Amino acid sequence: MSLTFQEWRRLRNISKKKMAELLGIHENTYRNWENNPKNISILNAFRIADVLGVDMNDIKFCEEKK
Repeated sequence: MSLTFQEWRRLRNISKKKMAELLGIHENTYRNWENNPKNISILNAFRIADVLGVDMNDIKFCEEKK
């Protein structure tokens, strides 16, 4: 199942604040990542996947253009 990391976070019942804490970043930084996921580095994308407990390939970081 491929979802955005925001959808995975909600599915896991993790708040934005808690997600930021788990990643060791400021809550505003995490909010910016959810608003602009294409700006996330590969390293941070792997960190997000690890915290969410999902495979990196199961997270959509960018919307596909049709």
